[in-house]
Amino acid sequence: MNEKLKREIITNLIVFVVFAFISFYVNSVFEIVLMNNFWLAGIVGIAAVMLRVLGRDKRKYRKGVEHGSARFGTKEDIKPYMDKDFRQNIILTATEGLTMNPRPVNPKYGRAKNTLIFGGSGSGKTRFYVIPNILQMHSSYVITDPKGEIFHSLGKLLKQYGGYDVRVLNLKNFGASMGYNPFDYIKTENDVRKVVDVLVGSTSKKKEGGSDGDFWVDGEKLLYTAVIGYIKFFVKDKSLHNFNTMIDMITSMEVRENDPDFKNDVDKDFEAMANVYPNHSAVLAYKSFKQGAGKTLKSFLISCGVRLAPFYPMDVRKTLIHDQMKLETIGDRKTALFIITDATSKTYHFIAAMLYSQMFSALKDRAETKYLNQGQRLPVHVRCILDEFANSTTRCNVKSVA
Repeated sequence: MNEKLKREIITNLIVFVVFAFISFYVNSVFEIVLMNNFWLAGIVGIAAVMLRVLGRDKRKYRKGVEHGSARFGTKEDIKPYMDKDFRQNIILTATEGLTMNPRPVNPKYGRAKNTLIFGGSGSGKTRFYVIPNILQMHSSYVITDPKGEIFHSLGKLLKQYGGYDVRVLNLKNFGASMGYNPFDYIKTENDVRKVVDVLVGSTSKKKEGGSDGDFWVDGEKLLYTAVIGYIKFFVKDKSLHNFNTMIDMITSMEVRENDPDFKNDVDKDFEAMANVYPNHSAVLAYKSFKQGAGKTLKSFLISCGVRLAPFYPMDVRKTLIHDQMKLETIGDRKTALFIITDATSKTYHFIAAMLYSQMFSALKDRAETKYLNQGQRLPVHVRCILDEFANSTTRCNVKSVA
């Protein structure tokens, strides 16, 4: 019971006793007239208490803090939010941190693990926040590394002393990169649409990645959806399940403006597919694409060629032909995935955006299936360290990913 409540009870009791005494006195004086009515004292006393309660000032006062009560936090304030084991904390300052335990003993001290660091160039964001937190080694890490300096500083250390499985997607030097094949993470027809949306959204000049009313962008999406769906679900040779096959199919498509009955090899493939699976999304998308006139279809193919030009270099094609990222396993054991991007060019940032999109989906599916009986929780925390986030095209997909 707090002091304020104690004071109120004592005050009301005192008022009740005083009025009761007065009432008994009045009752003794007029007992002949009132025919010895003993209950008068009680009625008068209760009425007095009710008047006291109803008539009191109900406004709340904060004496001594009229100008605000804000203050700097102390070690005692942050202590409940920190783990007793220092290595199980997210480092915020030299003395403050945040526990990685998603379910602390007292639930009211549970907090989201997201942090946002602002600072100008050279202010020490990487040196004093990113690197110390990676060295905690309590989670798996997916690190956007625009300059490659984090990988060169910590890659060997994480592997030798932390037992980490270190993987690298080098979008600056594809010859030094491990393989990443987005087709390996396409499991359903809906996954095809997600890949197409990220591909087009991350390579469009418009801020929003092309509006729904953009005729040319929508036409490209239809073709990408059809070709990717055909490759993934109807080409039996799994070694052909990659962007290289998609590019070869699209670049081989021939359209003759003066001969609407002409059919290229891709047209024939989809006709054969339509005879067996007429309602498949890939078949329906290709039928919609072919509704255009010959000249329009040629324009679509030219637009596709421009958008897919970054895939043409041989070292890029070699990187995207097989997969070594194993995104779904990042939460199974301690893993460090470094995504090295080119700080001077955004040409291949769309690949990083696609990887993040597929990684979140893969980890979510992993938790909901393999770890269903463990509360749908991955054995190892997965933290994304998005260094130089403001300069990364991954930010254009944050809303959809989240």
